[in-house]
Amino acid sequence: MDRPAAYGLSGRVVSDQASDAAAIWPDDWPSGLYTLPPTQPLLTTLAHGLTYRCRHDPLALARITIMLPTRRACRAMRSAFLEAHQHFRALQPGDDGREQSILLPILRPIGDVDEDELILTSDDPGLEPLAPPIGGLERQLRLSRAIMAAAPADEKPTPERAIDLAAELARLLDQLDIEGVPFEALAGLVPDDYAHHWQEVLQFLDILGEHWPGVLAERGATDPGKYRDRWLRRAADFMASQRPTDPVIIAGSTGSIPATSALMRAVLDLPRGTVLLPGFDRRIVGETLPESHAQYQLLKLVNELGATPEDWPAPWPDSALDAKAAHHRQVLIDVLTGIDPGMDADPAVMDQVTPVTCSGPEHEAMVAALAMREVLEPDTPANTAMLVTPDRNIANRVAAVLGRYGITVNDSAGQALADTPVGIWLRLTAVLVANRFGPRDLLSVFKHPLAALGRNPAECRENIRLLEMLVLRGPRPAPGIEGLKLALDARRHDEERPPDIRLLARADGFVADLEAVLEPVLALAAAETGHHSLKTLITTHIRLAEQLAAVPDMAGAYRLWVDEAGEMAASFINDLLLAGDGFPPMAAHHYADFLASLMATRVVRPKNAAHPRLTILGLLEARLVEADRVILAGLNEGTWPPEPSADPWLSRPMRKRLGLPTPERRLGQTAHDFAAALGAPEVFLLRAGKQGGAPTIPARWMQYLDVMFQRWRDADQHKADNGFSRMLRRTSNYQRWAVMLDEPDAVVPIDEPAPTPAEADRPTSLSVTDVELLMRNPYGFYARHVLKLRALDDLELDPGAAERGSFIHKALDRFTKQFPDRLPPDAVEQLIAIGDEVFADVADRPEVHAFWWARFIRIANWFVGHETERREAGWRPRAMEVQGKTVFPLSTGDITLRGRADRIDRAITDNALSVIDYKTGSVPDRKDVCRGLSPQLAVEALIVADGGFEEVDAQQAASLEYIRLSGTSTPGEVKAYTGDEAEALITYANQGLNELLKAFAAADMPYLASPRPDLAPRYDDYRHLARYDEWAPGLLEGQS
Repeated sequence: MDRPAAYGLSGRVVSDQASDAAAIWPDDWPSGLYTLPPTQPLLTTLAHGLTYRCRHDPLALARITIMLPTRRACRAMRSAFLEAHQHFRALQPGDDGREQSILLPILRPIGDVDEDELILTSDDPGLEPLAPPIGGLERQLRLSRAIMAAAPADEKPTPERAIDLAAELARLLDQLDIEGVPFEALAGLVPDDYAHHWQEVLQFLDILGEHWPGVLAERGATDPGKYRDRWLRRAADFMASQRPTDPVIIAGSTGSIPATSALMRAVLDLPRGTVLLPGFDRRIVGETLPESHAQYQLLKLVNELGATPEDWPAPWPDSALDAKAAHHRQVLIDVLTGIDPGMDADPAVMDQVTPVTCSGPEHEAMVAALAMREVLEPDTPANTAMLVTPDRNIANRVAAVLGRYGITVNDSAGQALADTPVGIWLRLTAVLVANRFGPRDLLSVFKHPLAALGRNPAECRENIRLLEMLVLRGPRPAPGIEGLKLALDARRHDEERPPDIRLLARADGFVADLEAVLEPVLALAAAETGHHSLKTLITTHIRLAEQLAAVPDMAGAYRLWVDEAGEMAASFINDLLLAGDGFPPMAAHHYADFLASLMATRVVRPKNAAHPRLTILGLLEARLVEADRVILAGLNEGTWPPEPSADPWLSRPMRKRLGLPTPERRLGQTAHDFAAALGAPEVFLLRAGKQGGAPTIPARWMQYLDVMFQRWRDADQHKADNGFSRMLRRTSNYQRWAVMLDEPDAVVPIDEPAPTPAEADRPTSLSVTDVELLMRNPYGFYARHVLKLRALDDLELDPGAAERGSFIHKALDRFTKQFPDRLPPDAVEQLIAIGDEVFADVADRPEVHAFWWARFIRIANWFVGHETERREAGWRPRAMEVQGKTVFPLSTGDITLRGRADRIDRAITDNALSVIDYKTGSVPDRKDVCRGLSPQLAVEALIVADGGFEEVDAQQAASLEYIRLSGTSTPGEVKAYTGDEAEALITYANQGLNELLKAFAAADMPYLASPRPDLAPRYDDYRHLARYDEWAPGLLEGQS
């Protein structure tokens, strides 16, 4: 069957007889340019008005076409018509309550362009079909190839950087198409007017302008921005030529896109064409507004539509709202958008408006969630709630808080694929493709819930925790799988901490299985060329991701590519394989960041049922959407309004000269969004007073509000019973309630921990360094030696003081043993040669070697000079790195004190002894040493006096010396205690030790956490176990 010759707005035949339409549509049908204030819900008002006007003809509604900015607005419009239908049915007498069908108007989105949803159809007579828009991923990859090819060899961007630049370039191409700016206009920017960098950019854009259309033509595609522009302009031309006589309404659009403005002009020229503007202020006749003004775009549109003051947008006739309430809210909107300073504003404008300044983002999310949850209570007047914010962090926090109540909220933005479990898994495993098997990389992968490696996931996590405890904590192992094997082998021969052989066997098996799975990745790393095709990298990565996710009874693919996120991930990988053909080879170490950049644009929208009365929307999605309670969150400068982003392709003057949107125009649009949202029946205005511990700046609209509040406070309005005082009470209540949600019913303070283990459980052997810990932090001593707890080393630990000291001690020990008497003429060279051998242990960690080797060179030069003077003074090394012990007999049993002296020297003149300790970190404060709080050298001297060091005869030490070896601008220095001072320190240490050990040998002596807060150690591995903040908050303020 042949189609009619002319198709109208829904595929229906356009009647050649206008009299047919005139018989249906009354003479007072609202045609032309109209507006509704923000205080009037546009969709509801429009739906109720049209439903009422068509009440006598059930088919009349279906002949109306309504065009709205977005699909979401179309869905909301559909709901508004259904609600209006139910409303008018309820008013009819004799309604039996049975469901009735309704033919809705034709609803079309003009912002989200789909060929099958637009006014035209692809086979309209005389119209050639448009080339489809090129896929976003394919365009980004093709543009990134062009960017990489055009860059000079010494400035070529990395693949991931090229991908980011391509995304910005794609946005620029769309903006040029949408604003109707041809590529040729770039040539008119006069490159010589700009810096050299911008001249190079313009040259590239000029080349791109010559070749990109050919690329699209070869692909049979077009840019999305141009596709949208052409469709809208063809729609405008189609209506101008066909002139449908049934009503056509464009509602809620601000006409910021030129093609939309053209469509509006075509609609206004129709017999029953209507344009309904959102929130146009009719008081701005003849004014010139800055681009940042909330009314700028609407005023610009009205002028473009050719409206004169006589036919200025009229108020929509089908509106009804309490005049007083509407006036008060309009006054508030004027104040907050800077139209009116509010000098005479009535406090009643704050009725149903609740501004809340929160302590931080967590508090803000809690207040927002509380306000949303409240509408679900039966006694709350509001029935629906909507959170509007440009800040995704706030949106995610609010959704999480609502989840505490078992509420799944409808979040328009969905969830980024990169943040879903499968997306995170793909990003983590992509790191392994780069042959990076560092501790953080391995732990991140294998502690993910999808990690299994052919085992039960719980068993896999046990194995990676075992590997973590054995070799991943502390200094980073050598690179690759071989590095893990070497680290396990070294652990196997660790005499100080001998491991469990069975645990080592399990770890060996886990690493062997991992090596087998990683074989393709290792083959990539071993390839002669360091660059691989994108297809090779992707297929290797996906095979690895699936194998690592496999469990005994299920292949990894069946665990990854399931649910909405898995399906989206599979679609993304498939699209990437198709679009990536021809992408230049890249090094594997770029792949992970490259993949993450591409994945960032994919969004997963779960299909699970969300609560029908609660919604989270962004600024664009919230346009025209209505709710009884609207919560505007993130009202800080830089968030709402957003901070303008830098354009890497065009500078601000360039954009202005081309006529592209400026940051000020975007600011004006966000101001209009804010004003529109303020028209809701009930509004919350939320902001965080601090972000990351730093004070924030309120959004300019909130600053206007603060000025008005201060004026009212000066007039004592807060003391009266009015809208302002009621607002203050509401604000205070929500601030307090949000805090109370996480407050316990009662706080029961605990006592300071005071464990008193039995005598049999108390240590009978202490090291010299334990003495200071026992004095300063008895609870820490208890946790270490009674509970046997040890703090875990950090991951990928760089050589700290302990490991650095080990290198330097070892080198100095070998040097002094090799030259016990006089030093050779080339002593510095000899010491450096010994150090070179010692530092060979970290040769596979070049960053460590380079940093500490330079310091060691400075230490070697200083040490040889100091040692030469010392040898000339008659001192000779007697013992180095020597172990010793002494016994303190107590009534409860003997306690052994053991220690290791770095060095003990003897004077050849009088046989005097000197106990020396090397410090590569800080040296104990002299005051602490004299008070006995840092007794290390004095205690070692006690062991010397008792003959506890086998190589040294029992004798009182005459000198105690700290030698600090930092390798900095002051490579070394000596702090010595000699003569009477040394004797006093040793005597005092002997007395103090006897008293200390005797006290803690008693069963009733508690190990207190902080017997003397002023003596507490600066660093305490066990502070969290002692729970200081629960029994003495602030006691150790400033200490860690």
